[in-house]
Order: sequence, then C-alpha cells, then structure tokens
Amino acid sequence: MDQTYDENPPVAALAGLVRTVWIQHTGSQWYLQHDLPTGGVELQCPIGGVPRLVGPLTRARVQFLPPHKTIVGVRFMPGAGTPLLGVPADELVDLVVDLWGPAAEVIGSLTASADAVTALGRVQQYLAARDLRPDPLVAEMVRRLMPWRPTEISMLASAANACGSRVSRRANCSATRRTGATAVTTTRRRTDRSWPDGTTHDLFKRRGGGHCFAGRSSTAGLLLDLSPLNTISVNGDGLATIGPGARLAHIYEELHRHELTIPAGCGPTVGIAGLTLGGGLGLLGRRYGLTCDRLVGATVVLADGSVVTCDEQRDADLFWALRGAGGGQFGVVTSLVFAAVPSPSARRFELTWPRERFLLEHVSPDPDRARRSWATAHPHGSGHAYPNFPDPDLASPEPYHGANLARLITVKHHYDPNHFFDFPGAVR
Repeated sequence: MDQTYDENPPVAALAGLVRTVWIQHTGSQWYLQHDLPTGGVELQCPIGGVPRLVGPLTRARVQFLPPHKTIVGVRFMPGAGTPLLGVPADELVDLVVDLWGPAAEVIGSLTASADAVTALGRVQQYLAARDLRPDPLVAEMVRRLMPWRPTEISMLASAANACGSRVSRRANCSATRRTGATAVTTTRRRTDRSWPDGTTHDLFKRRGGGHCFAGRSSTAGLLLDLSPLNTISVNGDGLATIGPGARLAHIYEELHRHELTIPAGCGPTVGIAGLTLGGGLGLLGRRYGLTCDRLVGATVVLADGSVVTCDEQRDADLFWALRGAGGGQFGVVTSLVFAAVPSPSARRFELTWPRERFLLEHVSPDPDRARRSWATAHPHGSGHAYPNFPDPDLASPEPYHGANLARLITVKHHYDPNHFFDFPGAVR
C-alpha cells in the first residue's frame, strides 16, 4: 500500500477548537514526514502506540515514519489543546513529547486496536467532552504574528492590555521577533556588541530551553538559539555530556537507556543549561543535591571569542560560578558534563483538587497592578531570591548571591570585564 493522507474537518462539537483531523497510512518504505508550522499543537495517535503532542512549531520539522504504520491526528487551533498535557503552549514550542497521565491512558486505549476511522471518531468524542478552550491571548498573538502580518511585541502587548514581559512569556518569542535575528551556534566567533548608533540595551541574549520567567531568553536584538546543540552521550564511567539545547524529557529518556539519571526537575520542556546554571531543584534533590551539584565540567565561549573547558582543576573559579549563580552571566555554555546517578525505581502518584488554583495570574489593564500586589508581600520575605526564578524588577544581584557576591564579581571581571553578558540583576 502506498503512502496516503486523508484530511477532514472535525466534528461539530470541536469547531473553533480544532482546525482539521486526519488519517495517515505509511506504505512499504520508511516515509520522510515534514511537519509544518500552523501556530497550534497537534495530537498524533499511532494505532497501537503512544499518543504524542507536537509543537507548536516555529519551523518545519522532519521525522521518519516506519512502514505499515497508521496514525490518526488532531490539529488544534492556536492556544487550544494544551490542557491535555497540563502545560502552556509556549513550553511545547518546537518539541515532540509523549502524552502522559489520564489523557494518555484513555486515548491510548481508544486507539489500541481499532481501525483508523473508528479510532479517530473515538478520539474526537473524547476531546469534545474535555475543557480545551483556547487561550484567547495566545490565539490572538498567533493570528497577528503570522508571516503575512508581522508586528512588534510592544504593539501586541499594548493591543492586548498586557505588559510586554507577560506577552513574551506566553508567546515564546522565538517565532515572533521578526525585527531581530536568530543565530545558530554552528560556529564560534566573536560578535560586536553594539548597534551602529552605539546602543547595547537588550542586544544579545541566549536561549537554551526558553523557560526564563524574566524574559532573558527573548530579545528584539540578536538571539543565540542553542536548541540545535541538544546531543547527549554517556561514557563507561557514567559521565553524561549534554548540549545546552537539550530538554529534560529527552535527557531522562536517553539516560534511562543506560539506567542513569540526574537530579533535575519534572518539567519535560525545561532546558538543561538554564536549570543547571541557576541551581536546579528536583525530586532527587534530597539524596543527590541540586542539578548543579552533579556538574563536573563545562565548555564555555567567552566574550573575547576564546573557548574554555572548565572543571575543578581548570579555570576552577569559572566552574564554581557556573554552578548556581544564574545562566548567561559569564559566557555561552556549549556543553555540560554531569556525573550521572543510578536511575531509581519510583512510584508516581497524582493528586488533583478540582476548582482549586495554586498559581494565580493577575489580569488587568493596569500593568503595574501585579507589582503593587507583590510589593505587599516583600516585607515578609527572606530578602533572598532563587536565580532560576528571577524578578525582572530586581536590579541588585545581592539577593540572589548573598555572601558569594564578592567572589562572583571577581570572576565576572576576569572572564567578562566589559560586561558583554549583561541584564538587570546580573553580577557587575
């Protein structure tokens, strides 16, 4: 049987939530599949396999499909569908992740052995009974940011009555900064830090996983996208060499093949570089410490273009600073080496409380309302901050580093004397 692809509108109950549904049969040969950006998430359900979510994509993605495979799929509208996984769409950008939890079990059973038409009908019936309403802000952002209607984040934020940083976090700006540039680190070279007019504000930033809450991985200037550097290798001594663009879902999967893991977080789309450089909290922390505690080496491109490989013996001060001071302050990390630990047996429990919210987001035409609200809590805080949850309004680095600040300043002046890698709250 030759490769076939049949696309149709969704059932009436999914109108406005789903763009199209489809059935695909691969032929007798491996098939080269091109997934194209549509602005939305796509649910792909191989018959008899594990359902997965794709995207939203900011660029075409290639995958090889095995022969004699049948897949049914649902292509959601922008902003819809992500409640299946429990994470916002911006955390799924350019990823393919296996569905997990109750939704995975139900959809997997619906497509386990049925023919394609029956399986697709069952999946649509299940989705129609779920609350998959699209995020209206995300939907509007995607509509405005398509290539035929380019715009600025600042214009979009104004139109949506939202502050720019909030829009950046919700949209994930890898696809939206059309006035800037994306640089892929296939070469190592020095970059001049100023525009022709001599300004340097917000010019150059790095992105690993794109998870920075303060928007430090987004810019209208030059964005160094490290996501292609996502390789993972393990040697016979249990040392795992991981690229800065790798995300936790991929890392856990690869290390599990060697019966190893690292103490890191539970968010599948979190990037390893930012997590490690800012400390890294995780489920195995009580036994093995922070993620940065397992870091034993790193390769760093400095502002002058030189490449440094550091560990406890070589450039030890830089290595010390990389273990928890916060990412993007001393150079561009292009490789991390971890002392992996044995992968433990574990049992997973999931508890849910309907109609309860544990994280509230302020929604108001007044962008300063959230800041005023947080200000009432500041007098009751410890005066310290975790580098991986940066406060964009916190200009001083002292709350992040405490007694370590003086040593970090010395390291900064040695490895980045001209403050090429800079942002509000950075070590100076």
